[in-house]
Amino acid sequence: MYLMKFGAWLSVAVGIILAVMAIIVPEATVGLIIGSLACFTAAAVDFWFVRYFSPVMKNLPRPEGIGKDEDITSLRGSLRMSKAMRQQGIAKMESATTTLKEMNRANRLREYGDKARVEVLAIRDTGALIDFDPILEFDLRVEPGEGEPYQVSDYRQVVSKIILPRITTGEIYKAFTDPEDRNSLYINWQ
Repeated sequence: MYLMKFGAWLSVAVGIILAVMAIIVPEATVGLIIGSLACFTAAAVDFWFVRYFSPVMKNLPRPEGIGKDEDITSLRGSLRMSKAMRQQGIAKMESATTTLKEMNRANRLREYGDKARVEVLAIRDTGALIDFDPILEFDLRVEPGEGEPYQVSDYRQVVSKIILPRITTGEIYKAFTDPEDRNSLYINWQ
């Protein structure tokens, strides 16, 4: 809003300069008067916009770090608001990047991994979320297609809230393991 007010006053100043020049330079009077009127019209629109939208802007939802009493229509407030919004955007991008990495890993294991069966020995909630789905921590007993069974502790995987009720200790699920890293696996909960 601060920049809108500044722009409105700048338009008024330019309009006045053009009106004075129209008086001084009679050959360009028509063009200068039209330019002057355009500047005054732009200033009027800017002032109306500031008057109408200032109360609306004060009631907008605020990102974390911006207090309810802080004036976000001032230059300082708008700069703080943009910084807070940028930080929220970065956090969302990091979450999206983590989700994509997990999806790529899961797809790679489903395509190239060795089939196995896993028994869930213990389930713990980490308290972390990715796209509102919990990240759970498991203790597992892995039975590979070839070789001896082994245990994996503290295995973490994002689990959809829709599938969450189906996961219980003692149950056996299909999984895919990385042939080069026994602890890297993907469990198919279906």
